[in-house]
Amino acid sequence: MLLGSRNVSDMCLKIYFSDDHSVAEYIILNAVLYFLVVLSPASDKPQDKFSEARYLYAENLKSALASLPLYIKPMKDMVLALVLGVRHKLSLASFSVETSKPHEAWVLITAAYQAAQALGYHSRHRAVSEDSSELNDSGVIFWVIYYLEKSLSLRLGRCSMIQRYDISLPLPGDSQTSPTVMVKYCKISIQLADISSRVYNSLYSPQSLSGTDQVRTSKALELHEELKSIKRERESMKASKQNNSLDQFQLSPLAKMHTSTPKLWT
Repeated sequence: MLLGSRNVSDMCLKIYFSDDHSVAEYIILNAVLYFLVVLSPASDKPQDKFSEARYLYAENLKSALASLPLYIKPMKDMVLALVLGVRHKLSLASFSVETSKPHEAWVLITAAYQAAQALGYHSRHRAVSEDSSELNDSGVIFWVIYYLEKSLSLRLGRCSMIQRYDISLPLPGDSQTSPTVMVKYCKISIQLADISSRVYNSLYSPQSLSGTDQVRTSKALELHEELKSIKRERESMKASKQNNSLDQFQLSPLAKMHTSTPKLWT
């Protein structure tokens, strides 16, 4: 979805057999190849070749991301490259005990949001197709940034820098009467991102910590009910054999709520 009309084979030819490519295109291709190797069925992969390819693409990404300048010119390819870089950092964090990966991901997602905002991806007139009122590629990328930034903010104990009142972009599938599974998945992810932000603001921020346990407990219960509603929707998708990869997202804000208000759960 994020690649749009790009063809991976054409990207390989352009980047590995030509000098006419940008750093952003190099990052995008190596991220795509990395995730293709990681996510392909284990039975289809010789383990030695799999490990070698995974290491190669990871090292290419690491060196390319590290070489990016402090100021990044706002361009669509660069926004996509940064988003894929964030996903790569988070995938490494899930396999490793290194605590620096989420912080590195935060640097990248901050740059991605600033570039996306400069390009107007948060606004309806730039990220919605005029003929269909549907999100275009830019709109989809923005909502991915929104989800990643909100989730990382909670994980790192920081206030989100993205404010909902700055966004005029519609939610995925708002104009559809029968949204696809992927659209439902995107909408649930955005709902979870909103809850992640509210978990920090209501339970972890300095202002909330200065309040009473009664107020925080009330907020936690309210957020917990919203998560339960999302879980029911997820279970409905699973029952109809739709996408069931929401487990990891649902647990993140819930775990934070449990640790922030221990009296509530005993």
